[in-house]
Amino acid sequence: MILETKRLVLRPWKEEDAEALYHYAKDPAVGPSAGWPVHTSVDDSRRIIREILSAENDFAVVKKGETGPIGAIGLMVGQASGRAISHNEAEIGYWIGVPYWGQGLIPEAVREMLRYAFEDLQLQTVWCAYFDGNEKSHRVQEKCGFCYHHTVRNKVCLPLHTVVTEQVSRLTKEEWERFTGADLHEEKNRGKRKMDWTDVTVTVAQKDSEQAEAIAQMVVPYGIYIEDYSDLEEGAREIAHIDLIDEELLKKDRSHTIIHIYIEPQDNPSEAVTFLTEHLAAAGIAYQMGESSCRTEDWINNWKKYFHPMPVGTKILIQPSWEGPAESGGRIVLHLEPGLAFGTGTHETTRLCMEMLEQYVKPEAEVLDVGCGSGILSVAALLLGAKKAVGVDIDELAVKTARDNADRNGVGDRFTAICGSLTEKVTGTYDVVVANIVADVILTLTADVKHFLKPDAVYLMSGIIDEREQDVRKVLEQNFEILQRREERGWVALAAKAR
Repeated sequence: MILETKRLVLRPWKEEDAEALYHYAKDPAVGPSAGWPVHTSVDDSRRIIREILSAENDFAVVKKGETGPIGAIGLMVGQASGRAISHNEAEIGYWIGVPYWGQGLIPEAVREMLRYAFEDLQLQTVWCAYFDGNEKSHRVQEKCGFCYHHTVRNKVCLPLHTVVTEQVSRLTKEEWERFTGADLHEEKNRGKRKMDWTDVTVTVAQKDSEQAEAIAQMVVPYGIYIEDYSDLEEGAREIAHIDLIDEELLKKDRSHTIIHIYIEPQDNPSEAVTFLTEHLAAAGIAYQMGESSCRTEDWINNWKKYFHPMPVGTKILIQPSWEGPAESGGRIVLHLEPGLAFGTGTHETTRLCMEMLEQYVKPEAEVLDVGCGSGILSVAALLLGAKKAVGVDIDELAVKTARDNADRNGVGDRFTAICGSLTEKVTGTYDVVVANIVADVILTLTADVKHFLKPDAVYLMSGIIDEREQDVRKVLEQNFEILQRREERGWVALAAKAR
């Protein structure tokens, strides 16, 4: 049995998961708060998978696009729970690794498990508990509809050899139906009224910006917005090739970076704020934090006032769809409307990829774009002479945006967009495979990308922060020869060819 949510796959455990399990379960912040001791070795984790986690209705929590588990979730039905409950009742348990706290992943997994419990297994009641002081677990239960039922004092927790106070909550099938029915009603009404997002801002000294941005990236799955004016003049000259800068921008604070994290209307911003506060403090980063409401159409469009026609490399001019026609200077004009998808050409990782595409895309080439976002790289490849391009993204909105941008540039008949995780739905082989994602996903992709490469094909990678370059090289150099390396402001791009 495999269950799926928007961002997660819930699947049975495998013994090969032992190393990933140990990576998270050895952290004392995880196990003891859930009632089990820290894992002591990979072999210990392998034994626990074999003896405990292989039980029916126990699932590994895996992020889509990745292979290793980042947490666990399961149902213990009837007597298997160790509680005095009937055969049509169960207790749910869950945990997730510390790097993924505050991202709403466990509530997402719990909601799917509740659907599985009540619809597929036809259970009548699901119980859940947390130890006093574990407010994270308490918030998960509240967000998923559980209500307090009773307290168990002086409970002996045998795995930890300690005595605890346990708060027990319950959700019946009828309560779940009412709760999810209210959610569905809310969902339907969203189209009829304007919903406000929460704009959480974190202001840090410029020297701490990269580390703070990395922490903020863990809070939401759809990216962050950064205000960093520290090298405004240099960037304008070197990247956009202009000397005249808006006076409003020149007045901006150059010594600090402002990071914006947008929280969806249905999510509780306090969870994100707690995560940010804890992790910034642990990193020793001084910060100021603020919150404000932001209408959906505002945050979608506010950034556009700073996005103007921009040359990239030696051949392409990116032309935003809302701007008037710009003088191309003989460049190929790429008309772009990124919508909510990543990829405007303003980010270093995208520019580095486009510059390498200029070099490696030959006439009649076939291109695979993994993590295509707005489709900017696929469209650029087609405008540079590629015969066809296939773009893949896990986000349905990105896939639609990529199709629209291909049509906008008159190359839609040569572009195929696929909604899926990495290469799981891809067929065929390609002359160029380009992946502008992040280091961890590139490591996963590299494991089987050779199956999609023609002889003499080139594999282009970007989105690698310089601190992770050696991790990528270590895996890459086992089967690939590195042809080229480019770097800009701490971001690295690599071109490689299979040995």
